[in-house]
Amino acid sequence: MAKKYNQTVLKRSVLRTYNKLAIDYIEAYAKNRVVAAQASIGHVAEMSNITLAEIIGLKASIREKARIALHFHPYRLVEDSLTVVESMLQTGKYSNQFETKVSNGSLTAFKGGKRDVWENLLFGGIYDKHDIPNFLRPIYGSLSLVGHSNGPSPRFGSCYFLTKPALSKYATFTYLDSYTKPKEKGTRDCFEEILACLLSECFERDAAIGEVGVRPDDLVRKIDRHLNKEGMFAANSPMSRNLDHYIEAQIHTEIVLSQDVDYLVADAAYRGTAYEAVFKKLCTSNSIELLWNEGRALAVEAIPKNFRGPGMPAIGREIAVDHKIDASILGLAEKRYREEIRDEAARIDKNQQLKYLWHILVKYGQPIVLA
Repeated sequence: MAKKYNQTVLKRSVLRTYNKLAIDYIEAYAKNRVVAAQASIGHVAEMSNITLAEIIGLKASIREKARIALHFHPYRLVEDSLTVVESMLQTGKYSNQFETKVSNGSLTAFKGGKRDVWENLLFGGIYDKHDIPNFLRPIYGSLSLVGHSNGPSPRFGSCYFLTKPALSKYATFTYLDSYTKPKEKGTRDCFEEILACLLSECFERDAAIGEVGVRPDDLVRKIDRHLNKEGMFAANSPMSRNLDHYIEAQIHTEIVLSQDVDYLVADAAYRGTAYEAVFKKLCTSNSIELLWNEGRALAVEAIPKNFRGPGMPAIGREIAVDHKIDASILGLAEKRYREEIRDEAARIDKNQQLKYLWHILVKYGQPIVLA
């Protein structure tokens, strides 16, 4: 008979011991690969005019100062008929996909589903071997290293939280999305293979984690400047067109907003909407600073046919307000689909099209001009 857990009575320190299994598994894996990773870092550093002192300083800054971004769309609906942001206001928590049944990626967070299978593969089968409750399944985010104002993995949401740096001690990391089953994994204390991948990709492509046209020495110094400057965010910092290149973080603990989060960064499209008031309540009640980026909007005639499918312009015209789309307009469309479309499969298909339109906004959108 499965144990019954009451997360309201378990102390936080006890909760965090359950998922130490996942962190220990990844750390042991990474330690076995650290020698090769160090050799790769040394090679790229030598070829790129990066000193050993800079590498040591970079590793220390990432370990102690890097924050994890938690992306979300505030209008998504959780199982209890609240929007994501309303649910967080009510619970004071950022919950995982097994709890919310909401995802901007794969909708398979259930026993035997694809997410369950790949999480077991990633973490040595701990969820099959041990009685770990759903509320302690991993929470997915991405490591914020260069400060793009729309976050390190904007494909996953128009808003994001920035956690306190200390939360990374409860995280594991993969280079790129864990869905692709990457070999490169690590923890805060064994980060060498992730760093080796970051430097190698930049060395080979002159690009990495949303930065383009940079060499490894430029990237090292940019990360170091960002992590060591006063304040972690500037509303006028560049927004990224990045959809696929990020360091994924898997957080192995519950996230209590008042204790684990410092900032909420919201898309300017939500200014003047009902969401702005909810954001302010959420931030006030949890001692979080609310910040805005410049957002993205796109005229319907600029929606491409050759990115996410030829049907995208028609979907854009269907949902557009004043001949444009933005994050808040996608939210209105999802609400309308919930109310008007009774067939679940058809509604899921429509929401998939909205997800693709969000990808188009990240890739091709233009700064929002507020009246």
